[in-house]
Amino acid sequence: MRKIPPNDLPWTGERYVTQLKGDIELEHKHRYALACELSKGKRVLDIACGEGYGSEMLSRRAKSVVGVDIDPATVAHAIKKYHSPKMRFLEGACEKIPLPDKSVDLVVSFETLEHFEDHNKFFREIERVLDSSGILVISTPEKAAYSDKPTYVNPFHKKELNREQFLQLLSQNYSNMTYFEQKVTGGSWLVAPKDRTMGFLSFHLNEQVGGISSRNGLKDALYIVAVCSNAPLPALAGSMYEAEFWVGQGMQDLSNQFEQQEKRAIEKNNLAKPKPGFWRRLEQSIRKRRKRLQAVWGFDACWYLETNPDVKEAGVDPLQHYLQHGIQEGRRKSKTDHSTSVKPSSSVAIEKYLPSVHAAWRPPADLSVMVVVPVYKGKEETQRCIRSLLRNTDDIPAEILVINDDSPDAELVGWLEEVAADGKIKLIRNEKNLGFVASANRGMAWA
Repeated sequence: MRKIPPNDLPWTGERYVTQLKGDIELEHKHRYALACELSKGKRVLDIACGEGYGSEMLSRRAKSVVGVDIDPATVAHAIKKYHSPKMRFLEGACEKIPLPDKSVDLVVSFETLEHFEDHNKFFREIERVLDSSGILVISTPEKAAYSDKPTYVNPFHKKELNREQFLQLLSQNYSNMTYFEQKVTGGSWLVAPKDRTMGFLSFHLNEQVGGISSRNGLKDALYIVAVCSNAPLPALAGSMYEAEFWVGQGMQDLSNQFEQQEKRAIEKNNLAKPKPGFWRRLEQSIRKRRKRLQAVWGFDACWYLETNPDVKEAGVDPLQHYLQHGIQEGRRKSKTDHSTSVKPSSSVAIEKYLPSVHAAWRPPADLSVMVVVPVYKGKEETQRCIRSLLRNTDDIPAEILVINDDSPDAELVGWLEEVAADGKIKLIRNEKNLGFVASANRGMAWA
């Protein structure tokens, strides 16, 4: 396991630091890889450079690189960590860049705009320091996908832009522009290696039309990366930044390691003479893995419990629950997690687990039964479950009580309301998401 270097900056929840792995690493390093394609032999400004890893990447091809950041501690860290005669770091603000006029050929600005409100002042400063034939490479979160759709508020952001606002701002300042959409996702690539001018078509499963839909570009891209200039732009291809291993697989590997440790712990209880220090080493190993996941993968145990009250009420370990169940259920690992979680490749046919023939036993005439069904997501699974209950309540009269646990699925909610209006089920709704356990308890109390 990779140890976190003691001289690395702590993660604030916003600025990327190099000990972090997973989606955040892929997003940040992919952007800089694109900028490196344009940096050969150029004088480069990396504005809002953070801890300096991107400036170091750029310096491998550039003539010179200046990394500028507003935080003195971050600049001091970059100076200490990265050394190259072609690279230097300065303290400075985006609205007042500490460089002479027309002194750089390439400006790199990743995830910067959203941190302040006066965007026009920033662009005037870029125009001042950038050569008349120079290039700006700039990115920002796409507000609709990053914040609006998941109803997420990033406390570090002051003014986010959607795609149209961002492109309009760029077109007001530059005569030539091309842009890319970016997000981390699991999938398969088909690439035309000899044609750098072809567009990009993405396919995705569309349950509403019962098949595959396609669109130009990425579906729900989280970031927009643009390349701008008042001079002609070089041809740039779409690209992929390939991870050493798939994030989901890495999480599954950790989950498997937890299971193996549990088995060893059980075996330990059956040993007549367990090895000295076994239990202590086991606990230390589990603590190390938990700390590593929180620091490297960005898992936030407290936030996970607050956001998933069913996990909290069940009293299970949040990390272990996330590894073994949360990933497959599409739960987020932290407040800043915007990744697309892995979903099961096929749904479970509930009916095949139900008895196909009724037993000869007959219930007492005065028996009263109520079936409580907490519901949050999964329209198809919920429909199969409730239809199966309705088909199998002839011999045992039962009421079906469905608890809508503040479901975000409008189609599912609409279907439940239709079934309730027909008198086939009773339906109550939680004012906020309470989780499975609390919803089941509410249903039993109501019954």
